[in-house]
Amino acid sequence: MKLSLLADGKYELRTGAVDVGTGSDTTLRQIAAQVLGVGVSEINIISGDTKQTPFDAGSYASATVYISGQAVKLAAQRLKNEPQRHGGRREERSVEVSYAADESTLTFAVQGVEVEVDVETGKIEVLRCVQAIDLGRAINPRICEGQATGGIAMGIGYALMEELLFDQEGRIVNPTLRDYRIPTAADVPPMEIFLIEKADPYGPFGAKGVGEITTNCTAAAIANAVAHATGVRLRQLPMLPERVWQAIASH
Repeated sequence: MKLSLLADGKYELRTGAVDVGTGSDTTLRQIAAQVLGVGVSEINIISGDTKQTPFDAGSYASATVYISGQAVKLAAQRLKNEPQRHGGRREERSVEVSYAADESTLTFAVQGVEVEVDVETGKIEVLRCVQAIDLGRAINPRICEGQATGGIAMGIGYALMEELLFDQEGRIVNPTLRDYRIPTAADVPPMEIFLIEKADPYGPFGAKGVGEITTNCTAAAIANAVAHATGVRLRQLPMLPERVWQAIASH
């Protein structure tokens, strides 16, 4: 992670971490701004450019804020504490920091859903979803909520419709969106997201990662709700209508 104070008084953050839709470009700037005591707009970010940025292992396993965010915090603290030289005249200064987490705290979530099962067709409709996430500190609550709603939508696809099909030669036979169904807005129910904040001792400002955990609970919650409604325990995903109907008919 490289953080620079430029001659015009603005800051430049260079990071190998890539924003893959998680909002990390915003969150990393927020962390730096908090330490430096400036507005987020005072920090320009260059990310995911191997020619211009330091090495980063990649955006995976909800580690961007937990690891890259801590690197940003350390870089900002070091830059802030560097003595001003040349009689207080403004000059460019840079620090570069690497950080590897020796400790890692897991994020936890609990989820409940309300479903409706048509026993004549086997179709499952998710009517309502509630999820609570133990995420340390929410550096940007709107981004965290966005992660949760997106993760739940992905989980609904995993649970109810997404399935790769292969022929005898091992080739995928449903490679397009015409054949491989994913959730649309019509498939997503009303959601309530609760961010449970208790500072983590290792993450930046007490934050933990929010990513995969928002998806992980969904299929299990839907399967449990279907079992509660019908008495049938489904153990294969996706829970397609024909599979649900066959399970109910043979129960």
